[in-house]
Amino acid sequence: MTQFSPLLAGMHPVLALLLVAAILAVAMVPVYFLMILPAIRKREAEEAAKVARIELRGKPVYAWIVMAHDDLYKENQFGDDRMAQVIYTEETLPNPDQTLATIAEKLRSFRAGPDATDEERRIS
Repeated sequence: MTQFSPLLAGMHPVLALLLVAAILAVAMVPVYFLMILPAIRKREAEEAAKVARIELRGKPVYAWIVMAHDDLYKENQFGDDRMAQVIYTEETLPNPDQTLATIAEKLRSFRAGPDATDEERRIS
């Protein structure tokens, strides 16, 4: 008399792992479509609403980047901040390029002294 063995018990271990992986993959498809995909669509809709709100209520400003990290525009996977110094004005200036360039040059060469405040040390 032969004993009953479960399906995976009589299989080669690699084949059994492949079968389990295939079953898990097929089981995860509904999870993706029922949970993950709606979350992605919700986030995209929230981002679109944010952009529309900024375009509707935002106020254009004139700005200059004084200094910026080389990777400022690259995607950041690690969550660390990439610093940039920006000056801007909401006022109407007779010559904004010259005014902001002068301020930017002064900031670029600024070095904090020994008794500087935290803000001054951050700028330098």
